[in-house]
Amino acid sequence: MGARANIIVDTKICLYSHWDGENLAIILRDALDRGKERWNDAPYLTRIIFCEMIKDNVMSTTGYGISTHIEDNDYPFIWVDIDTNTVYISDQKFSFEEYVNMSKDLILDIMSSQTSDYKFVTNLKEQRQRSIKQD
Repeated sequence: MGARANIIVDTKICLYSHWDGENLAIILRDALDRGKERWNDAPYLTRIIFCEMIKDNVMSTTGYGISTHIEDNDYPFIWVDIDTNTVYISDQKFSFEEYVNMSKDLILDIMSSQTSDYKFVTNLKEQRQRSIKQD
């Protein structure tokens, strides 16, 4: 049981929450808003996102994790592309600026209307790898 969800950062890092579920999208919005000055700094922004996730549970040994692969997932995947300042929730795409200005209700509506489709993650990884090769 749980409300497992993942934020994937630049196809390399997965920030896992066992209990936050659909609220992980709200946590991400708050982290991006707090970390605006670090939107183009992947190491710092990734840390800011993770700190926002664990801020009320820092000393626990369970509930959150950092991985190079996707953990269990019950909710739509949330993908953060720092290079393009873009958030994807499944197949929906938002600039960081759009995302931090969304209401909680709108984000929760988006989360409830999407599925947790691993094909989406695979497709984004392939697109990202192609764009890196072109650069």
